[in-house]
Amino acid sequence: MRELGVAMATYEDDDEARLDVAQPPLQPRVVVAHAHGFIRRAVARSLERAGYAVTVATHGAELLDRLDDAGIAAVVVALELPDLHGIELLAAVRCFAYRVPVVVLGDPIEPALREASERLGALLPTAPFDLGAVTDAVGAVCRRGH
Repeated sequence: MRELGVAMATYEDDDEARLDVAQPPLQPRVVVAHAHGFIRRAVARSLERAGYAVTVATHGAELLDRLDDAGIAAVVVALELPDLHGIELLAAVRCFAYRVPVVVLGDPIEPALREASERLGALLPTAPFDLGAVTDAVGAVCRRGH
């Protein structure tokens, strides 16, 4: 056996080479959905720097399309997207991706919305617009393996 860059060639009895290519570890995949581009990009960059593969969405329908992709580790979402918001947004995410953890950006002021968010399994970081707190919250839900 001899090393060829990141690949290893293994020769069997019949002298045909089988190539074993070393694969990099998979990054957890996160969808970030926010109507405001500045916030969406800032959150996406922060998560990418922390080692996540990030896909973005600008509205509810786009978010739900992204949830069709296999292997989504978490969703980071604002509860006010142009076409879907509040409890309807969280309920739709639960319908499309029941076990995918959700981190809510922004602090639902209304106690009923906060309570419903928590009942639907969403995590509300204590400092919702602090990029470090959001990144930590994503890490926490990914480690829990919902």
